[in-house]
Amino acid sequence: MATSGHLNVTVDTTSSFLQTHLPYVVRNARMAVVHTGTVGGKQIELDEGLYSVEVTAPNGTQTTSVVHVPANGTARVDVPAATADSTGAAGIPPLGRVDRLPGLRLDRYRDLELEGILGGSPLDLVPVPTLLTTSDCNPRRIDIASWEFLPDKPLEQVATAVFTMGVRRIEMSLAVNPLPHTADLAACRVDRVQDPDGIYRLRMSFAAGRSLCVTMDGLLRNNSASAAADLLENATDLLWGKYEDPPGAALGGLILHGMGRLDERADWASNLAHSFPWLPDGQILYAALLMKDPEQKKQSEGLELLLSATTRRPLYTDGLSLAMELLRRWPDDESLPARTDRLTYLASYSAYADWDSINLSVDVTGE
Repeated sequence: MATSGHLNVTVDTTSSFLQTHLPYVVRNARMAVVHTGTVGGKQIELDEGLYSVEVTAPNGTQTTSVVHVPANGTARVDVPAATADSTGAAGIPPLGRVDRLPGLRLDRYRDLELEGILGGSPLDLVPVPTLLTTSDCNPRRIDIASWEFLPDKPLEQVATAVFTMGVRRIEMSLAVNPLPHTADLAACRVDRVQDPDGIYRLRMSFAAGRSLCVTMDGLLRNNSASAAADLLENATDLLWGKYEDPPGAALGGLILHGMGRLDERADWASNLAHSFPWLPDGQILYAALLMKDPEQKKQSEGLELLLSATTRRPLYTDGLSLAMELLRRWPDDESLPARTDRLTYLASYSAYADWDSINLSVDVTGE
């Protein structure tokens, strides 16, 4: 008869929500799932043996630990708060000689040199970003390749910043939060990061105090959002309520909509849409729900919201994508001219958007 032991899984984070809601999966030596749960709960009983424990870390990355559960003993897995992320800001490389301009591949270098845009070898160029202008936010330089941004209050539109990186000019929507009174809960930051393929880019991230946003951001970057749908659903409620982070709530709502789990949250989406008129992503989300409402009055309300929201710059790339999808598919022939007009306006973003970026990041070099 097998002798059993216990497994205890915890996470190192100051967020009381994440201490008890981050999901984990336990697999036995044959890689079969033997338990699923959330961290911080009661320790579980398992047969003695080797197990792998897959845990969602506070920054959204997936960690795997191999542990031995001893007979009549307890094995512990404690996930650190700062888990390595190969594309995260912690991985910003030192300045020095590089073989690529930010966001440009080496074959494009040769084209630029032939066109006379670049002089000399690309190997001698250092990708140092420069902040040119900001709108509705106040910047603070952290280091030569990083900035923190705080909101101007009250916000009337999505905050933006324009940077140069090599020969490129990039305009980014910034997820600053105007509600809190402390920088750790209000700020976002922009860092120069290097992709695994060696390309340098600018990337927005959330201040550490916005821990639920940090987790959602990491889940998206690690393609793990669907595996943590319950976590996201609960986090979204908290971001709209207790933590007062409408940009974070909008991000969570967009994720849930993409997973088909927003349909029963019409009241939540309505509150987000009507309470923060400066945030078009919330109105776009609510319009997506109203488009499917059987009542014509609700559909008309949704169309009005959509047409209003799409006169302004979205915060998130998924917000832009959803808005364009709704404008194309809305079941109302009479609104076609207005919807076509809005699509034309959004095309100025979509044509040069970085579709791998979570926040809307647009190449405006030619402007």
